[in-house]
Amino acid sequence: MSGAWRLVRHPDALAVLQRRAAALAALRAQLAADDFLEADVPVLSPAATQDAHLSSPRVDVDGFAAPLFLQTSPELALKRLVCAGAPKVYALGPAFRGGREELSRHHQPAFAMLEWYRPGWEAAALMDEVAALMREALGAPGLAAEHIPYRALFLRHLGID
Repeated sequence: MSGAWRLVRHPDALAVLQRRAAALAALRAQLAADDFLEADVPVLSPAATQDAHLSSPRVDVDGFAAPLFLQTSPELALKRLVCAGAPKVYALGPAFRGGREELSRHHQPAFAMLEWYRPGWEAAALMDEVAALMREALGAPGLAAEHIPYRALFLRHLGID
């Protein structure tokens, strides 16, 4: 069955669905409480990703002479909104990746992605915001997070300066 989709029933499908729905609702609630606007970004684009390390899945649509591509990230659409004056904006929805090198048990061609922009913030404040969103999504208010510079991580785990 090479290349074919195989339907596998997860024994805890309902519980997983409920946890996922709760996590997404918590993320949206936290972002709304912080005055973010949710953007509904286009899933199809006339251009593939500009990232050389990602592959955009191609879609042929009846009536279009040229192919369209599924978004690998809502980045471009969100950055356009920021340039148009949106102070805080996010998208939470589908993203896609093509190419066999990106497929594995843990990496699928279609997945949900949260991406947000809050211009003018320093890196440390954004790290705190990521930690707060993860605490909210996981329902773990006491979850600890630490700021570790890249240099320190490379020294600690790889012995590379």
